[in-house]
Amino acid sequence: MKKAVKLLFVLSLFSLFATSCKKDKDDQSSIVGKWGLFEETVKTYLNGNLSNSSTEPVNSTNKELYYTLEFKADGKYVIEYIDEAPESGSYRIEGAKAYIKGDGQTSKKALDWSVNNNELTITIIDESAGQGSNFRKEYISKYKKK
Repeated sequence: MKKAVKLLFVLSLFSLFATSCKKDKDDQSSIVGKWGLFEETVKTYLNGNLSNSSTEPVNSTNKELYYTLEFKADGKYVIEYIDEAPESGSYRIEGAKAYIKGDGQTSKKALDWSVNNNELTITIIDESAGQGSNFRKEYISKYKKK
C-alpha cells in the first residue's frame, strides 16, 4: 500500500513538473493580443425571423473599414483606425461575455466573443421593441491575430 501511495505521489509530481516545464506558447483561446478586422456581417431579425443578412470582407477595396483591436493583459483595449484618432478603454471578461467601456463613457457594452484558430469573433446584439414588433440586430466582426 505504501508503495502504491508513493508511486502515485511521484507520478503526480512528475506530471506537475512536466506540464510546468513545457515551453510557454500563446494561448490560442485568449482574447489578449492585437487583431486585424477581415470581415463584418450584419443580421437583422424581425419578430425572431431573419429578415436581412449581409457580409462584407474587409480588403484593399474597402480599407476605410479596416482597423486593429488590441486587448491588453491589464484589462485595457485600444482600437486603431487608418485615418482617425485611436479609441481606448477598459474591458472585463466573464466567460463568453466581454464587457467594454470606452474612456470617458459611463456605461458598459456587453459583447459575445470566441477565439478559434487565431480568429477572434465578436458579436454585438442590439434589441428593441415597438409597434407590436421585436427587432434584433447582430453585428458580427471577425479578426485575425496580428
